[in-house]
Amino acid sequence: GNRKSRYIIADPSSYRVAVLFFGGADDREALAYARRMSQHPNVMLSLIRFAASNPTIPIVGGTERSRMLDADILSHFKLNLNQSEQVLYQEEVVSTGMDVLRVTRAVLENGYDLVMVGRRHGDSNIMLQLGKWKQRGELGSIGEILASSDFECSASALVMQQQTRLWGLQDPEESTH
Repeated sequence: GNRKSRYIIADPSSYRVAVLFFGGADDREALAYARRMSQHPNVMLSLIRFAASNPTIPIVGGTERSRMLDADILSHFKLNLNQSEQVLYQEEVVSTGMDVLRVTRAVLENGYDLVMVGRRHGDSNIMLQLGKWKQRGELGSIGEILASSDFECSASALVMQQQTRLWGLQDPEESTH
């Protein structure tokens, strides 16, 4: 018979994945998942790192340890950049919720097949502004924006939440997985 291949990516052309990275356990989870996907030869991965224009005011709330884990996973990601033409890193400096919307819209217009982001982001000025723009629902501030009909988006959106119970940890920020 004519059995279908079990691979999601049957087409030899590339499958384009973007990760929107603000910081925190859920974004680290999304990035880790995307990196596993990018081991497939047809997957092109772009990491869009959102950075605050004022380094003293973090883009997302969270502990010092969480920021350390973010810095760690990002530097690890950048180290492996040179080994692969399938992986891109882009940093976007933002100072307001509107900046985040503008960058996100530009990313979505870039023809990605899948856009990934973490569900929960620690409260910060920027995140609170985004929460006002769109009532925070099940998907978190950024996920709700991706799902919004205001965005012309052909990409699928995948919103990740780290499963902390799995590791028996109380605080998702304590996980390095």
